[in-house]
Amino acid sequence: MITRFPRLPILATALLTLFAALPAFAMDAVVPSIPFPDIQTAVAALSVSPDVTNRILIDVPSITTANPIVLSNAFSAGRQLLIRPNTTVVRAQILSQGLNAPIFSLQSCGSVTFQDLDIVRSITNTADLIQTLNTTFITIERCRIGSSEPPGNTGLSYISIVYPGDGGLTIRNCIFFSTYKPAFDFGINVVAMGDASNEVLLYNNCVADYNLLGVQVNDATVGSLVLLRNNVVVNNTISLPEPTAFASAAVPGVIVVTSNNLVFASAGHVQAVVPPNQDIFGTAATEEPIELPATLADQTASFATMTWSPVPGDPNPDFYRTLAGGELHDTSAKWGVTVGVGTPDPHDTGVFDDIEHNARPSGATLHTDRGPFQVDPAASAWVASIAAPRLSVRPERNPSRLLMLSYSSGAAGELRVDVFDASGRRVGSIERAVGGAEAGVLSWPGALRAGVYAYRASLRGGGVVIAARGGKITIVR
Repeated sequence: MITRFPRLPILATALLTLFAALPAFAMDAVVPSIPFPDIQTAVAALSVSPDVTNRILIDVPSITTANPIVLSNAFSAGRQLLIRPNTTVVRAQILSQGLNAPIFSLQSCGSVTFQDLDIVRSITNTADLIQTLNTTFITIERCRIGSSEPPGNTGLSYISIVYPGDGGLTIRNCIFFSTYKPAFDFGINVVAMGDASNEVLLYNNCVADYNLLGVQVNDATVGSLVLLRNNVVVNNTISLPEPTAFASAAVPGVIVVTSNNLVFASAGHVQAVVPPNQDIFGTAATEEPIELPATLADQTASFATMTWSPVPGDPNPDFYRTLAGGELHDTSAKWGVTVGVGTPDPHDTGVFDDIEHNARPSGATLHTDRGPFQVDPAASAWVASIAAPRLSVRPERNPSRLLMLSYSSGAAGELRVDVFDASGRRVGSIERAVGGAEAGVLSWPGALRAGVYAYRASLRGGGVVIAARGGKITIVR
Protein backbone atom coordinates (compact mmCIF):
# COMPACT_ATOMS: atom_id res chain seq x y z
CA MET A 1 0.00 0.00 0.00
CA ILE A 2 1.30 3.43 -0.96
CA THR A 3 -0.10 6.63 0.50
CA ARG A 4 1.00 9.95 -0.98
CA PHE A 5 -0.08 13.42 0.08
CA PRO A 6 1.82 16.04 -1.92
CA ARG A 7 1.51 19.71 -1.09
CA LEU A 8 -0.63 19.27 2.04
CA PRO A 9 1.50 18.56 5.13
CA ILE A 10 -1.49 17.85 7.32
CA LEU A 11 -2.49 15.05 4.98
CA ALA A 12 1.07 13.76 4.79
CA THR A 13 0.90 12.81 8.46
CA ALA A 14 -2.60 11.37 8.28
CA LEU A 15 -3.18 7.68 8.81
CA LEU A 16 -5.25 5.77 6.32
CA THR A 17 -8.14 4.10 8.13
CA LEU A 18 -9.49 0.93 6.56
CA PHE A 19 -12.72 -0.25 8.09
CA ALA A 20 -13.36 -3.98 8.19
CA ALA A 21 -14.06 -5.33 4.73
CA LEU A 22 -17.66 -6.38 4.23
CA PRO A 23 -18.80 -9.11 1.87
CA ALA A 24 -20.48 -7.98 -1.35
CA PHE A 25 -23.10 -10.22 -2.94
CA ALA A 26 -24.45 -10.32 -6.50
CA MET A 27 -27.72 -11.28 -8.16
CA ASP A 28 -28.40 -11.83 -11.87
CA ALA A 29 -31.83 -11.58 -13.51
CA VAL A 30 -31.89 -13.09 -17.01
CA VAL A 31 -34.59 -11.55 -19.26
CA PRO A 32 -36.71 -13.10 -20.67
CA SER A 33 -37.05 -16.10 -18.38
CA ILE A 34 -39.81 -17.67 -16.31
CA PRO A 35 -39.14 -15.57 -13.18
CA PHE A 36 -38.24 -12.45 -15.22
CA PRO A 37 -40.36 -12.23 -18.39
CA ASP A 38 -39.57 -8.53 -18.89
CA ILE A 39 -37.20 -5.83 -17.68
CA GLN A 40 -39.62 -4.14 -15.28
CA THR A 41 -40.27 -7.44 -13.50
CA ALA A 42 -36.52 -7.85 -13.07
CA VAL A 43 -36.20 -4.27 -11.82
CA ALA A 44 -38.92 -4.87 -9.22
CA ALA A 45 -37.21 -8.03 -7.95
CA LEU A 46 -33.75 -6.48 -7.77
CA SER A 47 -35.15 -3.39 -6.04
CA VAL A 48 -35.76 -5.47 -2.91
CA SER A 49 -32.85 -7.89 -3.15
CA PRO A 50 -30.24 -7.90 -0.36
CA ASP A 51 -27.42 -7.91 -2.92
CA VAL A 52 -24.93 -5.14 -3.54
CA THR A 53 -24.28 -5.88 -7.23
CA ASN A 54 -27.31 -6.62 -9.39
CA ARG A 55 -27.43 -7.33 -13.12
CA ILE A 56 -30.21 -7.54 -15.67
CA LEU A 57 -28.90 -9.68 -18.53
CA ILE A 58 -30.95 -9.54 -21.73
CA ASP A 59 -30.79 -12.96 -23.35
CA VAL A 60 -32.32 -12.19 -26.78
CA PRO A 61 -31.33 -9.76 -29.58
CA SER A 62 -34.59 -7.81 -29.21
CA ILE A 63 -37.20 -7.44 -26.47
CA THR A 64 -40.36 -5.31 -26.60
CA THR A 65 -41.83 -3.21 -23.81
CA ALA A 66 -45.15 -1.38 -23.72
CA ASN A 67 -44.62 0.43 -20.43
CA PRO A 68 -41.95 2.81 -19.11
CA ILE A 69 -39.11 1.18 -17.19
CA VAL A 70 -38.79 3.08 -13.91
CA LEU A 71 -35.66 2.97 -11.75
CA SER A 72 -36.13 4.48 -8.29
CA ASN A 73 -34.17 5.17 -5.12
CA ALA A 74 -34.07 1.42 -4.47
CA PHE A 75 -30.76 1.57 -6.39
CA SER A 76 -27.75 3.27 -4.83
CA ALA A 77 -24.20 2.48 -3.73
CA GLY A 78 -25.65 -0.28 -1.57
CA ARG A 79 -27.67 -1.83 -4.40
CA GLN A 80 -25.98 -1.23 -7.73
CA LEU A 81 -27.60 -2.13 -11.06
CA LEU A 82 -26.08 -3.06 -14.43
CA ILE A 83 -28.30 -3.59 -17.50
CA ARG A 84 -26.63 -5.17 -20.52
CA PRO A 85 -26.86 -8.14 -22.91
CA ASN A 86 -26.09 -11.61 -21.65
CA THR A 87 -22.69 -13.00 -22.64
CA THR A 88 -24.18 -14.85 -25.63
CA VAL A 89 -25.68 -11.66 -27.12
CA VAL A 90 -23.43 -8.94 -28.58
CA ARG A 91 -26.06 -6.17 -28.52
CA ALA A 92 -29.61 -6.20 -27.18
CA GLN A 93 -32.42 -4.04 -28.47
CA ILE A 94 -35.07 -2.69 -26.10
CA LEU A 95 -37.95 -1.81 -28.39
CA SER A 96 -40.53 0.49 -26.82
CA GLN A 97 -44.14 0.75 -27.95
CA GLY A 98 -45.25 2.86 -25.02
CA LEU A 99 -47.02 6.20 -25.38
CA ASN A 100 -46.72 9.40 -23.32
CA ALA A 101 -43.82 8.21 -21.18
CA PRO A 102 -40.05 7.79 -21.50
CA ILE A 103 -38.59 4.38 -22.27
CA PHE A 104 -36.42 4.68 -19.14
CA SER A 105 -37.25 6.96 -16.23
CA LEU A 106 -34.48 7.32 -13.62
CA GLN A 107 -35.84 8.98 -10.49
CA SER A 108 -33.64 9.59 -7.44
CA CYS A 109 -31.62 6.47 -8.17
CA GLY A 110 -27.88 5.86 -8.18
CA SER A 111 -25.10 3.51 -9.27
CA VAL A 112 -26.90 2.40 -12.45
CA THR A 113 -25.00 1.44 -15.62
CA PHE A 114 -26.35 0.73 -19.13
CA GLN A 115 -24.08 -1.09 -21.60
CA ASP A 116 -24.33 -2.30 -25.22
CA LEU A 117 -28.04 -1.60 -25.64
CA ASP A 118 -30.17 -0.24 -28.49
CA ILE A 119 -32.92 1.71 -26.72
CA VAL A 120 -35.38 2.50 -29.51
CA ARG A 121 -38.97 3.76 -29.71
CA SER A 122 -41.10 2.14 -32.44
CA ILE A 123 -44.30 4.17 -32.02
CA THR A 124 -45.19 7.84 -32.52
CA ASN A 125 -43.05 10.00 -30.22
CA THR A 126 -44.94 11.76 -27.44
CA ALA A 127 -42.26 11.76 -24.70
CA ASP A 128 -38.50 11.92 -24.16
CA LEU A 129 -36.64 8.66 -24.70
CA ILE A 130 -34.77 8.78 -21.37
CA GLN A 131 -35.38 11.07 -18.40
CA THR A 132 -33.09 11.38 -15.39
CA LEU A 133 -34.02 13.31 -12.26
CA ASN A 134 -31.95 13.66 -9.08
CA THR A 135 -29.60 10.78 -9.86
CA THR A 136 -26.07 9.80 -8.76
CA PHE A 137 -23.35 7.74 -10.45
CA ILE A 138 -25.16 6.97 -13.71
CA THR A 139 -23.22 5.60 -16.70
CA ILE A 140 -24.53 5.00 -20.22
CA GLU A 141 -21.93 3.49 -22.53
CA ARG A 142 -21.80 1.87 -25.96
CA CYS A 143 -25.54 2.38 -26.43
CA ARG A 144 -27.64 3.57 -29.37
CA ILE A 145 -30.65 5.61 -28.28
CA GLY A 146 -33.22 6.74 -30.80
CA SER A 147 -36.50 6.40 -32.65
CA SER A 148 -37.72 4.97 -35.95
CA GLU A 149 -41.13 6.63 -35.81
CA PRO A 150 -42.61 10.10 -36.58
CA PRO A 151 -43.11 13.08 -34.25
CA GLY A 152 -46.09 13.38 -31.96
CA ASN A 153 -45.22 16.25 -29.60
CA THR A 154 -42.77 19.16 -29.72
CA GLY A 155 -40.08 19.94 -27.17
CA LEU A 156 -38.85 16.35 -26.80
CA SER A 157 -35.28 15.22 -26.03
CA TYR A 158 -33.32 12.03 -26.63
CA ILE A 159 -32.23 12.34 -23.01
CA SER A 160 -33.41 14.92 -20.49
CA ILE A 161 -31.10 15.48 -17.51
CA VAL A 162 -32.03 17.21 -14.24
CA TYR A 163 -29.78 17.30 -11.14
CA PRO A 164 -27.11 14.68 -11.94
CA GLY A 165 -25.69 14.59 -8.40
CA ASP A 166 -22.64 13.02 -6.70
CA GLY A 167 -20.71 11.06 -9.33
CA GLY A 168 -22.80 12.67 -12.04
CA LEU A 169 -23.96 11.27 -15.36
CA THR A 170 -21.41 9.87 -17.81
CA ILE A 171 -22.40 9.17 -21.44
CA ARG A 172 -19.64 7.47 -23.42
CA ASN A 173 -19.41 5.96 -26.94
CA CYS A 174 -23.14 6.36 -27.63
CA ILE A 175 -25.20 7.27 -30.72
CA PHE A 176 -28.39 9.35 -30.46
CA PHE A 177 -30.63 9.42 -33.54
CA SER A 178 -34.08 9.71 -35.07
CA THR A 179 -35.26 8.44 -38.44
CA TYR A 180 -37.66 11.40 -38.51
CA LYS A 181 -35.65 14.51 -37.81
CA PRO A 182 -38.55 16.69 -36.51
CA ALA A 183 -39.39 14.09 -33.86
CA PHE A 184 -36.90 15.44 -31.29
CA ASP A 185 -36.14 19.12 -30.83
CA PHE A 186 -33.20 18.39 -28.49
CA GLY A 187 -30.47 15.77 -28.41
CA ILE A 188 -28.63 15.64 -25.07
CA ASN A 189 -30.53 18.18 -23.00
CA VAL A 190 -29.13 19.23 -19.61
CA VAL A 191 -32.26 20.93 -18.33
CA ALA A 192 -30.89 22.00 -14.96
CA MET A 193 -28.04 21.48 -12.50
CA GLY A 194 -28.73 22.15 -8.87
CA ASP A 195 -25.63 21.69 -6.73
CA ALA A 196 -21.84 21.93 -6.89
CA SER A 197 -21.77 18.11 -6.84
CA ASN A 198 -23.60 17.90 -10.18
CA GLU A 199 -21.61 16.58 -13.16
CA VAL A 200 -22.27 15.73 -16.80
CA LEU A 201 -19.45 14.02 -18.72
CA LEU A 202 -19.85 13.40 -22.48
CA TYR A 203 -17.17 11.35 -24.24
CA ASN A 204 -17.01 10.21 -27.88
CA ASN A 205 -20.73 10.38 -28.61
CA CYS A 206 -22.54 10.97 -31.89
CA VAL A 207 -25.63 13.17 -31.61
CA ALA A 208 -27.61 13.15 -34.86
CA ASP A 209 -30.92 14.19 -36.39
CA TYR A 210 -31.99 16.79 -33.80
CA ASN A 211 -34.51 19.41 -34.89
CA LEU A 212 -33.40 22.49 -32.89
CA LEU A 213 -30.38 21.94 -30.60
CA GLY A 214 -27.96 19.00 -30.50
CA VAL A 215 -26.32 19.42 -27.08
CA GLN A 216 -27.90 21.95 -24.73
CA VAL A 217 -26.58 22.80 -21.26
CA ASN A 218 -28.51 24.97 -18.80
CA ASP A 219 -26.34 25.37 -15.73
CA ALA A 220 -26.51 28.22 -13.25
CA THR A 221 -24.74 26.34 -10.44
CA VAL A 222 -21.22 27.48 -9.57
CA GLY A 223 -18.83 24.57 -9.01
CA SER A 224 -20.77 22.02 -11.06
CA LEU A 225 -18.95 20.25 -13.91
CA VAL A 226 -19.70 20.11 -17.65
CA LEU A 227 -17.19 18.04 -19.62
CA LEU A 228 -17.26 17.30 -23.38
CA ARG A 229 -14.56 15.51 -25.38
CA ASN A 230 -14.42 13.94 -28.85
CA ASN A 231 -18.16 14.28 -29.52
CA VAL A 232 -19.55 14.43 -33.08
CA VAL A 233 -22.76 16.37 -33.79
CA VAL A 234 -24.43 15.88 -37.20
CA ASN A 235 -27.76 15.91 -39.04
CA ASN A 236 -28.34 13.51 -41.90
CA THR A 237 -31.36 15.45 -43.17
CA ILE A 238 -30.61 19.04 -44.08
CA SER A 239 -33.55 21.34 -43.40
CA LEU A 240 -34.41 25.00 -43.21
CA PRO A 241 -34.00 26.66 -40.87
CA GLU A 242 -30.79 24.82 -39.99
CA PRO A 243 -30.65 23.71 -36.34
CA THR A 244 -27.80 24.62 -33.97
CA ALA A 245 -25.33 22.01 -32.73
CA PHE A 246 -24.47 23.34 -29.24
CA ALA A 247 -26.29 25.71 -26.91
CA SER A 248 -24.78 26.96 -23.66
CA ALA A 249 -26.30 28.65 -20.65
CA ALA A 250 -23.38 27.66 -18.40
CA VAL A 251 -22.74 30.66 -16.18
CA PRO A 252 -19.30 31.83 -15.00
CA GLY A 253 -18.16 29.62 -12.13
CA VAL A 254 -19.39 26.40 -13.74
CA ILE A 255 -16.36 24.17 -14.37
CA VAL A 256 -16.33 23.65 -18.16
CA VAL A 257 -13.81 21.21 -19.66
CA THR A 258 -14.11 20.80 -23.42
CA SER A 259 -11.95 19.83 -26.38
CA ASN A 260 -11.78 17.93 -29.67
CA ASN A 261 -15.48 18.11 -30.46
CA LEU A 262 -16.56 18.03 -34.13
CA VAL A 263 -19.66 19.41 -35.80
CA PHE A 264 -21.26 19.47 -39.25
CA ALA A 265 -22.75 22.97 -39.24
CA SER A 266 -22.83 26.20 -41.17
CA ALA A 267 -21.49 29.45 -39.74
CA GLY A 268 -23.83 30.72 -37.07
CA HIS A 269 -25.18 27.25 -36.32
CA VAL A 270 -22.23 25.77 -34.45
CA GLN A 271 -23.08 27.17 -31.03
CA ALA A 272 -25.60 29.45 -29.38
CA VAL A 273 -23.97 31.19 -26.44
CA VAL A 274 -24.58 34.63 -25.01
CA PRO A 275 -21.65 35.94 -22.90
CA PRO A 276 -20.92 35.74 -20.03
CA ASN A 277 -22.20 32.16 -20.52
CA GLN A 278 -19.34 29.82 -21.36
CA ASP A 279 -18.34 28.09 -24.58
CA ILE A 280 -19.00 24.34 -24.31
CA PHE A 281 -18.06 23.35 -27.88
CA GLY A 282 -14.43 24.41 -27.50
CA THR A 283 -13.80 27.11 -30.08
CA ALA A 284 -10.27 28.04 -28.96
CA ALA A 285 -7.45 26.70 -31.14
CA THR A 286 -5.96 24.88 -28.14
CA GLU A 287 -9.21 22.93 -27.80
CA GLU A 288 -8.84 21.56 -31.34
CA PRO A 289 -12.44 21.85 -32.54
CA ILE A 290 -13.40 20.76 -36.05
CA GLU A 291 -16.20 22.40 -38.06
CA LEU A 292 -17.25 20.63 -41.26
CA PRO A 293 -19.78 21.76 -43.90
CA ALA A 294 -23.42 20.98 -43.21
CA THR A 295 -23.97 19.29 -46.57
CA LEU A 296 -25.30 15.85 -47.30
CA ALA A 297 -22.33 15.17 -49.58
CA ASP A 298 -19.83 15.85 -46.80
CA GLN A 299 -21.77 13.73 -44.34
CA THR A 300 -22.29 10.72 -46.62
CA ALA A 301 -18.57 10.78 -47.41
CA SER A 302 -17.83 10.56 -43.68
CA PHE A 303 -20.06 7.70 -42.51
CA ALA A 304 -20.70 4.18 -43.80
CA THR A 305 -24.45 4.76 -43.49
CA MET A 306 -26.80 7.17 -41.75
CA THR A 307 -29.83 4.93 -42.32
CA TRP A 308 -31.24 2.93 -39.42
CA SER A 309 -32.98 -0.37 -40.15
CA PRO A 310 -36.06 -0.66 -37.87
CA VAL A 311 -36.25 -4.45 -38.19
CA PRO A 312 -36.30 -5.80 -34.62
CA GLY A 313 -32.91 -7.20 -33.72
CA ASP A 314 -31.14 -5.86 -36.83
CA PRO A 315 -27.55 -5.22 -35.64
CA ASN A 316 -27.14 -2.12 -37.85
CA PRO A 317 -23.34 -2.60 -37.71
CA ASP A 318 -22.41 0.33 -39.96
CA PHE A 319 -24.77 2.94 -38.52
CA TYR A 320 -22.75 6.18 -38.25
CA ARG A 321 -19.55 4.17 -38.58
CA THR A 322 -16.65 6.53 -39.35
CA LEU A 323 -15.01 5.95 -42.75
CA ALA A 324 -11.22 5.85 -42.73
CA GLY A 325 -10.88 8.18 -45.72
CA GLY A 326 -13.82 10.42 -44.85
CA GLU A 327 -13.77 13.91 -43.47
CA LEU A 328 -13.65 12.71 -39.86
CA HIS A 329 -10.49 10.70 -40.38
CA ASP A 330 -8.63 11.74 -43.54
CA THR A 331 -5.71 13.30 -41.64
CA SER A 332 -4.18 12.88 -38.20
CA ALA A 333 -5.46 16.38 -37.39
CA LYS A 334 -8.92 14.81 -37.20
CA TRP A 335 -7.90 12.49 -34.38
CA GLY A 336 -9.32 13.21 -30.96
CA VAL A 337 -7.68 13.43 -27.58
CA THR A 338 -6.77 10.32 -25.60
CA VAL A 339 -8.42 10.42 -22.19
CA GLY A 340 -7.28 8.61 -19.06
CA VAL A 341 -8.21 8.81 -15.40
CA GLY A 342 -7.37 12.39 -14.41
CA THR A 343 -5.72 13.20 -17.75
CA PRO A 344 -5.49 15.49 -19.66
CA ASP A 345 -7.62 17.20 -16.99
CA PRO A 346 -8.04 16.14 -13.36
CA HIS A 347 -11.79 15.89 -13.94
CA ASP A 348 -11.45 13.27 -16.70
CA THR A 349 -12.62 9.73 -15.87
CA GLY A 350 -11.11 7.79 -18.79
CA VAL A 351 -12.12 6.27 -22.14
CA PHE A 352 -10.60 2.84 -22.79
CA ASP A 353 -12.71 1.34 -25.57
CA ASP A 354 -15.13 2.23 -28.38
CA ILE A 355 -18.70 1.23 -29.18
CA GLU A 356 -17.46 -2.17 -30.42
CA HIS A 357 -15.15 -2.79 -27.45
CA ASN A 358 -12.04 -1.97 -29.51
CA ALA A 359 -9.25 -0.53 -27.40
CA ARG A 360 -8.55 3.19 -27.16
CA PRO A 361 -5.97 4.42 -27.93
CA SER A 362 -4.99 2.16 -30.82
CA GLY A 363 -3.71 2.21 -34.39
CA ALA A 364 -0.25 2.04 -35.95
CA THR A 365 0.31 5.39 -34.25
CA LEU A 366 -1.60 5.17 -31.00
CA HIS A 367 -4.49 7.62 -30.98
CA THR A 368 -8.17 8.03 -30.11
CA ASP A 369 -10.67 8.86 -32.85
CA ARG A 370 -13.51 11.32 -32.44
CA GLY A 371 -16.96 9.80 -32.18
CA PRO A 372 -17.95 6.34 -30.97
CA PHE A 373 -15.88 4.26 -33.46
CA GLN A 374 -12.14 3.59 -33.37
CA VAL A 375 -11.36 3.50 -37.10
CA ASP A 376 -8.13 1.47 -37.08
CA PRO A 377 -8.16 -0.64 -33.91
CA ALA A 378 -4.97 -2.50 -33.07
CA ALA A 379 -6.50 -4.71 -30.38
CA SER A 380 -9.79 -5.53 -28.73
CA ALA A 381 -10.66 -4.40 -25.23
CA TRP A 382 -13.69 -6.73 -25.15
CA VAL A 383 -12.52 -9.01 -22.34
CA ALA A 384 -11.56 -6.20 -20.00
CA SER A 385 -14.67 -4.19 -20.85
CA ILE A 386 -17.30 -6.91 -20.66
CA ALA A 387 -15.87 -8.24 -17.44
CA ALA A 388 -15.38 -4.82 -15.86
CA PRO A 389 -16.47 -5.06 -12.23
CA ARG A 390 -18.71 -2.62 -10.50
CA LEU A 391 -16.57 -0.15 -8.63
CA SER A 392 -18.20 2.24 -6.22
CA VAL A 393 -16.37 5.07 -4.47
CA ARG A 394 -18.46 7.79 -2.86
CA PRO A 395 -18.56 10.06 0.20
CA GLU A 396 -19.72 8.60 3.48
CA ARG A 397 -21.44 11.94 4.07
CA ASN A 398 -21.75 14.95 1.80
CA PRO A 399 -21.17 17.63 2.97
CA SER A 400 -18.77 16.44 5.66
CA ARG A 401 -16.15 17.73 8.08
CA LEU A 402 -13.79 14.88 7.14
CA LEU A 403 -12.73 13.34 3.87
CA MET A 404 -14.21 9.84 4.13
CA LEU A 405 -14.92 7.73 1.05
CA SER A 406 -16.67 4.38 1.08
CA TYR A 407 -15.71 1.88 -1.62
CA SER A 408 -16.75 -1.50 -2.93
CA SER A 409 -15.05 -3.54 -5.61
CA GLY A 410 -16.28 -6.50 -7.61
CA ALA A 411 -12.77 -7.76 -8.51
CA ALA A 412 -9.29 -7.89 -7.08
CA GLY A 413 -6.78 -5.29 -8.21
CA GLU A 414 -5.01 -2.05 -7.35
CA LEU A 415 -7.31 0.74 -6.21
CA ARG A 416 -6.04 4.31 -6.62
CA VAL A 417 -7.88 7.37 -5.38
CA ASP A 418 -6.73 10.93 -6.19
CA VAL A 419 -8.20 14.03 -4.57
CA PHE A 420 -8.11 17.49 -6.19
CA ASP A 421 -9.00 20.94 -4.95
CA ALA A 422 -11.20 23.38 -6.89
CA SER A 423 -8.24 24.60 -8.96
CA GLY A 424 -7.45 21.06 -10.14
CA ARG A 425 -4.38 20.69 -7.89
CA ARG A 426 -3.86 17.16 -6.59
CA VAL A 427 -3.90 17.28 -2.81
CA GLY A 428 -3.79 13.60 -1.98
CA SER A 429 -3.37 10.10 -3.41
CA ILE A 430 -3.96 6.61 -2.11
CA GLU A 431 -2.99 3.30 -3.69
CA ARG A 432 -3.82 -0.06 -2.16
CA ALA A 433 -4.54 -3.64 -3.14
CA VAL A 434 -8.17 -4.71 -2.85
CA GLY A 435 -9.74 -8.13 -3.06
CA GLY A 436 -12.77 -9.22 -5.00
CA ALA A 437 -16.10 -8.58 -3.24
CA GLU A 438 -14.40 -6.15 -0.86
CA ALA A 439 -15.93 -3.06 0.68
CA GLY A 440 -14.69 -0.56 3.23
CA VAL A 441 -14.04 3.07 4.04
CA LEU A 442 -11.02 5.23 3.29
CA SER A 443 -10.59 8.20 5.60
CA TRP A 444 -8.04 10.90 6.17
CA PRO A 445 -8.21 12.00 9.82
CA GLY A 446 -7.42 15.67 10.12
CA ALA A 447 -8.62 18.92 8.67
CA LEU A 448 -8.97 20.09 5.09
CA ARG A 449 -9.84 23.64 4.19
CA ALA A 450 -13.53 24.17 3.56
CA GLY A 451 -14.46 23.83 -0.10
CA VAL A 452 -15.43 21.46 -2.89
CA TYR A 453 -12.97 18.66 -3.69
CA ALA A 454 -13.06 16.26 -6.62
CA TYR A 455 -11.96 12.64 -6.33
CA ARG A 456 -11.07 10.17 -9.08
CA ALA A 457 -10.78 6.44 -8.45
CA SER A 458 -9.46 3.72 -10.74
CA LEU A 459 -9.16 -0.04 -10.36
CA ARG A 460 -6.35 -1.74 -12.27
CA GLY A 461 -6.21 -5.45 -13.02
CA GLY A 462 -3.85 -7.26 -15.36
CA GLY A 463 -1.95 -4.04 -16.03
CA VAL A 464 -4.98 -2.12 -17.39
CA VAL A 465 -7.67 0.09 -15.87
CA ILE A 466 -10.82 -2.03 -15.68
CA ALA A 467 -13.10 0.40 -13.85
CA ALA A 468 -13.10 4.09 -12.95
CA ARG A 469 -15.33 6.33 -10.88
CA GLY A 470 -15.32 9.92 -9.71
CA GLY A 471 -17.28 12.53 -7.84
CA LYS A 472 -17.15 15.49 -5.50
CA ILE A 473 -17.27 16.06 -1.78
CA THR A 474 -17.89 19.33 0.05
CA ILE A 475 -15.80 19.88 3.19
CA VAL A 476 -17.38 22.22 5.75
CA ARG A 477 -16.06 23.73 8.92
